[in-house]
Amino acid sequence: LDTMLDAVLNPTIPKENQAILSDLTRISEQDAEKAMKAVMTFLKSPELQSEYSNTVKMYIYNALKNYTKLQVQFISIKEDGQKRILCNFFPGLIDHPKWKTDEVQAEAGGALYWRISYDPVTDKCLNFRVQIVKLER
Repeated sequence: LDTMLDAVLNPTIPKENQAILSDLTRISEQDAEKAMKAVMTFLKSPELQSEYSNTVKMYIYNALKNYTKLQVQFISIKEDGQKRILCNFFPGLIDHPKWKTDEVQAEAGGALYWRISYDPVTDKCLNFRVQIVKLER
């Protein structure tokens, strides 16, 4: 029963639906796990979302609702002069043949294509965004 309750309260994306793409610096599996925990905390915590509009909060709600159906890439980036991990989420049912090696981007991808930055120094998530338009890094 505890395992079932934990699965409902703390949904996860299976390891086979996760990929680490390291460009600038190596991302360890431990870093990816910390990022995933921080993302889940962000998605489930309205107080962390206070800076976002109601429209964006609706996208955040949809992200949480569809979380276990997604794939995620962890990409090393530099943002605001800091090393961060970009967590790039997209539907697992859509065919992206090179998703384990190439960054997935969507033009007009909708609510299931979203990304959020993770700062390993502060253990916080920043810059939630839905890929309504193609994003460049």
